[in-house]
Amino acid sequence: MKRLTASAAAAALLLTACSSGNTVSVTDSSTVQAEENGSEAAKPMKAAQTQYKESRIPLPDDFSGMLLLYNCGGVRFLYQDRDGGMAIQLYDDDMTPTETLKLEVPEDSRSKYTTEHTPCSLPDGGIAMLDMYAVYDGDIADSERWQRETEPEFVLRIYSSDGRLVSESEVGNDFYTFGDDYIQSLSVYGDNYILSMRDSYLLLSPEGKVLESTNTDENWYFCTDTEGRTLAAGRDGWGYMDGSTLKLPQSPAPYGKWLNPLGVPFTGCGEYKAFITLNEGFYGVDSEDRLTELMDFTDSDFVPQFVYMAASAGEKRFVLITNEQTSSSGLSYVLMTQRPEDYTEADKKTVRIGCINGDHNAGDTVVMFNKQSENYKAETKRYKEYDDLKYDILTGDAPDLFCYQPSSVMYRFARAGAFTDLYELLDSREGLSRDDIMPNVMKAYEYKGGLYGLPVAYSLNCWIANREVIPREYSNWDLDEFFSFAENMPEGMYLGSKNSPFMSPEQTFDTLLPTAMSSFVDFDGFTCDFGSPEFLHLLTFCRDAKIQEGYDWKNMSDSEKTDATAEYRYSILNKESLLNWCFLRDPNDYIVYPVNDNLYLNDRFTYAIFPNKERSGTISTVNNMCYSILNGCAEPEGAWEYFCFINSEDYLTSYLQTDRAFYSNRHLTETKMEEAFDWADGLDFTGYGYYDPSANGGSAEEDTEEQKYVLPDETKRYLRDFFSTFMKLQDQDEVIYGIAEEEAGKFFAGETSAEDCAAMIQNRVSLYLSENS
Repeated sequence: MKRLTASAAAAALLLTACSSGNTVSVTDSSTVQAEENGSEAAKPMKAAQTQYKESRIPLPDDFSGMLLLYNCGGVRFLYQDRDGGMAIQLYDDDMTPTETLKLEVPEDSRSKYTTEHTPCSLPDGGIAMLDMYAVYDGDIADSERWQRETEPEFVLRIYSSDGRLVSESEVGNDFYTFGDDYIQSLSVYGDNYILSMRDSYLLLSPEGKVLESTNTDENWYFCTDTEGRTLAAGRDGWGYMDGSTLKLPQSPAPYGKWLNPLGVPFTGCGEYKAFITLNEGFYGVDSEDRLTELMDFTDSDFVPQFVYMAASAGEKRFVLITNEQTSSSGLSYVLMTQRPEDYTEADKKTVRIGCINGDHNAGDTVVMFNKQSENYKAETKRYKEYDDLKYDILTGDAPDLFCYQPSSVMYRFARAGAFTDLYELLDSREGLSRDDIMPNVMKAYEYKGGLYGLPVAYSLNCWIANREVIPREYSNWDLDEFFSFAENMPEGMYLGSKNSPFMSPEQTFDTLLPTAMSSFVDFDGFTCDFGSPEFLHLLTFCRDAKIQEGYDWKNMSDSEKTDATAEYRYSILNKESLLNWCFLRDPNDYIVYPVNDNLYLNDRFTYAIFPNKERSGTISTVNNMCYSILNGCAEPEGAWEYFCFINSEDYLTSYLQTDRAFYSNRHLTETKMEEAFDWADGLDFTGYGYYDPSANGGSAEEDTEEQKYVLPDETKRYLRDFFSTFMKLQDQDEVIYGIAEEEAGKFFAGETSAEDCAAMIQNRVSLYLSENS
């Protein structure tokens, strides 16, 4: 029966493909990146075996912070210890810790606040370290004075391979502006060093003299290869420096892929002179300056978000430090060893996950799934365009699941019968049930009585107002009620501040249309009604609304910016603005967001949905992570196991999602919401109405008396009840938006009447919907 359903879906999509006239092109990610870099031939060679096995290495017991990972007759790890000193941990060939060498760090008390250390390894196994001291004798709570008066002082220190201090040289600070600049890295360069800054590079002598400098907007990362030459790796390509000047590679050899965000080239081993860390894995540079893929992160079920440091641990062995938010240190320290060339995976079935190239998490999610699944191995299939999925369905090569963001994708493919009704699976399969999913989220994603997609994570979209102006009983208003307030504002009040989404007719229209889209577009029947009196009212309201032009931030002094910030921050409290926009990412945001408009400590806030006829709050998928299961897919059981995994608490609390999101998982969301209320009750608030970051992991910026504040129980009930009303999916259809914005722009410019504008939008959108129904 499922195969018949798939055939019907294919037939429906065939009609769409013929009418839309889109050219179908399915390309894998490596080809896409090569095309964007302008060279198909730039693809590196690939080793016979690119799968590596992961083994965890424990961090030293007294570990406090990482400084340097390198190889000198074996892997060495320079770190800060809990006593404020520095130590070098040595390892044997099996990466078992052996000797620990304490660095002979001299006492230097010139800074009581901040000291930064930037090290690099030397060819003889020693260490060069640039130490920056922030010299300041005032109160660090006075942030403006701290920024203005702090003097940075630099010392270049050389340590032997056994940790003894060999020399130290004072370095001038003319190259550095405290608070504006930051040091990225220090690298050996011939007899000197390259000091990488935010937007410049300095040639630094062993005596601490700046010999040369160059400015650039590009980020380059450096390492010394096994021949003593300096390799420079940029975002799109790599090359060699001349060994004496700061002249960067003029014609870098393209990777055909992308460099790791933190660079991380490092000294080679065996037949490879150097290694480069790309997003996909480790690549080696051989004696003929050819690039070869040696380790594929995805093939190895190892896709870190960031690689902070890496070093060779011998041939076909790498050690690296990555981020891992679930660990106490926030780090993962691992050894990767190449698997035998005849190694094969256990007899696992393949689950294919389709996604758009812009997705950030699909590859990492696949890796996490593969590590815990006994029966299935997931892999991604990337598409350049959503229409490309249509072609694969027609040819019988569709993935098992598809992840995306725009709601129009779900409507379009569900209407054609391509997506499975998840209600049927939730009611009949083990692993997840309707009770496990937030009811309001299921309601938001319902389509024609079925559930054809579900987001892993989502955000809330609404406005904030002064409850003395808009009482809380109007939180779930429709367009007519919105107009009754917005068209009858008192003298001196505007729709928004000078830093709001209401600073021009076009901005106002762009803000109101998406949330009111369901009033004019019926995605069930793929019809529209832009000729309605309600839409004409929306057009004329946006043209005539009481709005203010935005601040000219670029041409304002710092004091003027400070005054402007205070003005718009207090504009709702002072009843000078009716509304401000809220982007609520997680339960913490949801509860304390009114702090931003000075409406929290006085409990004067009202949240208001974007007005619509359903009177429902709107939610938006984040991170391109709305998932649908394909009808008639090759591995329905594997697809369901994957779907259950991405909605599990283990996955949702991993580094891929962190806490900055709402989840479809009901238990996790309800738990996070109650934790957020407790968190808010324990906050310290400054006299200016902000909660004090120094009490919550940051540094205080306001030297004022602090106070506690607990929301009234009535307000907590209001927040819980209002949250449950977010049962509407923010309609996202770029084509319809584009048509409406283009035609409305002509009306706002006085080139056409409201009636003619609405008629043109009606005709164009009707044609688009009929072609894609």
